[in-house]
Amino acid sequence: MRANMSSRRKLNSQSRRVLALIAEGCSYDQILERVPGTTYKDIFEAAGQALSLLDRGVEIARNAPAKAKLQRTATCASGPVPGRTIEERSYVDAMRERHARAYEPWQDAEDQSLKALVRGGIGVGEIASRLQRKPSAIQSRMRKLSLI
Repeated sequence: MRANMSSRRKLNSQSRRVLALIAEGCSYDQILERVPGTTYKDIFEAAGQALSLLDRGVEIARNAPAKAKLQRTATCASGPVPGRTIEERSYVDAMRERHARAYEPWQDAEDQSLKALVRGGIGVGEIASRLQRKPSAIQSRMRKLSLI
């Protein structure tokens, strides 16, 4: 499968849609629900296409002049952000505009708050709002802590 995909130069529209939903934090079941006719295999193929393009991009970047590589490095007030491209940093920043704690490590106090809110019957959306995290992050953490 990867050999065939490596010859592709862009994602097909279904793969773009699936990957956009993954980036929003949707679960497999949510993706299947939102993109009629999609199967688990389609989700895996979208990931395979993205990895193939990423591999191709990494190979191109390795062969690119150093100046071009530096232009693609994300920066913040304190300088370059190691391991992050401009696009990745922008995505995280955009998520943090809506969910201030998005992609931050969970603290023990947050876990305790999450447990209390779940026991109090508060819904995922409200918990996400209170903890300033994405609803999908709340659901993932609830699974990790065996709360669901």
